[in-house]
Amino acid sequence: MDAYYPNAVAPYPANGAPYQPAKRHQYPSLLCALFTHLVLFVTIFLCFMYILHWENPVTGSTDAWQFNWHPILMVSAFVLCMGEALMAFRLLPFDHRTQKVIHLSMQTFALAASSVGIYAIIAFHKSNGTPHFYNIHGLLGLIGWCLFCVQYLIGFFSFCFPRLPDGPRAKTMAYHKYIGIVLFFLLWAAMLTGLMDRERIQFKTTGGPTYRIANALGCMIALSAAVILSHLAPPQTKEQKAVDMHERLLP
Repeated sequence: MDAYYPNAVAPYPANGAPYQPAKRHQYPSLLCALFTHLVLFVTIFLCFMYILHWENPVTGSTDAWQFNWHPILMVSAFVLCMGEALMAFRLLPFDHRTQKVIHLSMQTFALAASSVGIYAIIAFHKSNGTPHFYNIHGLLGLIGWCLFCVQYLIGFFSFCFPRLPDGPRAKTMAYHKYIGIVLFFLLWAAMLTGLMDRERIQFKTTGGPTYRIANALGCMIALSAAVILSHLAPPQTKEQKAVDMHERLLP
């Protein structure tokens, strides 16, 4: 590590004692962690409630089920799975390898769910003769999903298999984290613009339970982003940064 970070504070004893991942962070309180997970699951619950209460998105459509799967899968992928993946290294009190497996698993679920969600909306538009990616929601969603796929592949080959050498892997990690957070908010913007677009098409007047559920869903999506950012944003001390640099080199 010293060859790449000559000024770093050693996060482990100089006598070669085993590294202790449990000392990596000052973990948030159990209440704060439970609240964070609760926000994500409530968001998913509201999405299901919204789908159950709305009418067919296209009058007379026989393929509404295809459309209904799109928001459920996309919100599950990028709120629940991606949110949990981003917080795996901050909230879960496990060793680094276990956190890494959880992070990869959640991102894999997000990739699978979002891929099916993209297929569902394309199939729906095709069956109804609707243009593909014709508005800002569609463009943001497509760009975000494509970049997410690239980010997943680069991360897998850089940190899992076959893995980069120690030096390049440590440097790649910084970009991997930054791009991941940027993608997180890009996809959040796509979800919010999709909800706004659906409200504009479906609701001609204000009021009604479905409209209130839609507004609550939008607020919970924004709250989820804020809560997750609160866990990712706190500044690190010099010692914590040194620990983070060391963990970039762990298998």
